[in-house]
Amino acid sequence: MGFFQEIKGHQKKRTIQSVLPQCGRCGRMTAEEKDRSGKTRKICRNPKIPVSGVGRREILIVREQPMQINDTMADWFATIDGKSLLKTALSEAGIDMQKDCWTTGAAICYGKGHASLSIECCRPNLLQSIKELQPKVILPVGLGATQAVLSQLWREGTGEMSRFCGYQIPAKKWNAWVCPIFDSAYILSLGNRFADKGGKKPDFPRGLGGVAFLWMIRHIEAMMKKLPNRPDTSDTKDHVTLLYNSDEIACVLERICNRNRG
Repeated sequence: MGFFQEIKGHQKKRTIQSVLPQCGRCGRMTAEEKDRSGKTRKICRNPKIPVSGVGRREILIVREQPMQINDTMADWFATIDGKSLLKTALSEAGIDMQKDCWTTGAAICYGKGHASLSIECCRPNLLQSIKELQPKVILPVGLGATQAVLSQLWREGTGEMSRFCGYQIPAKKWNAWVCPIFDSAYILSLGNRFADKGGKKPDFPRGLGGVAFLWMIRHIEAMMKKLPNRPDTSDTKDHVTLLYNSDEIACVLERICNRNRG
């Protein structure tokens, strides 16, 4: 049964979104800065990083935005020293990040500052990737990516990341599961207090960060249970009963409570 779908009646008005990328408004492709020698150069070396990965299991990972190393290498899988907390978590769940998944970003050009404007302007690129790839699972990593994906399925203002993190949401619009998880930077930040005396932060999360990392693995394992099947997108009208009489409503609620199922 589809979870996010169009419902007629009382709806909150949504902002009309552009169907084309707004690169001119974003400005990341043309943004410049001066290097140490005083020469002006573009901040973004490789605009519009293409989707990376083979996608053998039809899983689409959506990150918030590329890091500088991704921009330099024009590859979403590029990491410093080959370290990736997400890659490790996926591996623990039996997923090869590069072979089993595709990876893209809510924003696909590197830039400095907050990514919210870039994500908004870049949303048509994300939707086009979803349309072309037709993934079985969409895995938004972090708040920015989650908002970019769920803004197409849910009312405006998805709220805090914890609201949807760890859920397997059937998206009727794409015939796919949407499974948001916390990003690696947030998990590592929970263990920053364990930095050594020199101020060096650990490469692997500790304390609360370690707990959050274990939950990341569990959320990915729960996501894997949804594969290889897509969500049921059949008509939900037969599963819905509308009640208007207060006595009928009270009777149904009492019957639900008496089932003792929470």
